[in-house]
Amino acid sequence: LRLYSLTSESSFVCISDMLKSSQTLVQVVICNSKLSVRGFQCIALALQNNTSLSKLIFFETCMFTKEESCDVRIAFTKALHQNTTLRTLRLSLCSNFEIAELLSKGLRHNCGLKKLVLRGCNITSGQVAMLAKALEHHCTLDKLDISFNPIGDDGANEIAGMLSVNDTLLTLNISHCSISDVGLERIGNALEVNTTLSELDINLNLNTINGLVMLNQKKLNTSLKILHF
Repeated sequence: LRLYSLTSESSFVCISDMLKSSQTLVQVVICNSKLSVRGFQCIALALQNNTSLSKLIFFETCMFTKEESCDVRIAFTKALHQNTTLRTLRLSLCSNFEIAELLSKGLRHNCGLKKLVLRGCNITSGQVAMLAKALEHHCTLDKLDISFNPIGDDGANEIAGMLSVNDTLLTLNISHCSISDVGLERIGNALEVNTTLSELDINLNLNTINGLVMLNQKKLNTSLKILHF
């Protein structure tokens, strides 16, 4: 199911009702829409009871402010905790609220999600710290894409900390994240401890050839098989 240019709360109420009752719908894509607090709450409540949806995608969807996000955090946390079928959650080019903060608490209690994409959502180093903490011991997630977010070297350090203890992640995309050689070194050090990551994308960052050489050398002694640069 692919939906475009939704703006009214009634539209999201209808989607919520459909998700609550459907036993066959496996994918919902919402594009170029304006999602209000009420709309997001409706979807979150539906996810708590839905038993068929495996993929939920938001693309170029304008959402709510940080202040408003406080009103939906509890509902979405409960949704991620109770839902057992959602495998892919993707938010690309979504704006106007702190996605990582909203997701972090729910992810701590989630045991089903396998792919999380937060591409181009203005996630900063402070926000990625909360996300990384939530994913340290996540038991099912094997693909994380936080590309095109300005996390910088401080954010890379948080991701490195997560990699040092996480044992499920297989693929990580941190391309175009304003990471220099300093951040890459921290990632490289974490890879020497990590035993599961097999694919890493570091394209379009601020590193030099020295950073690439260093990371490629460390790759020889890790589980990493594919390095995109």
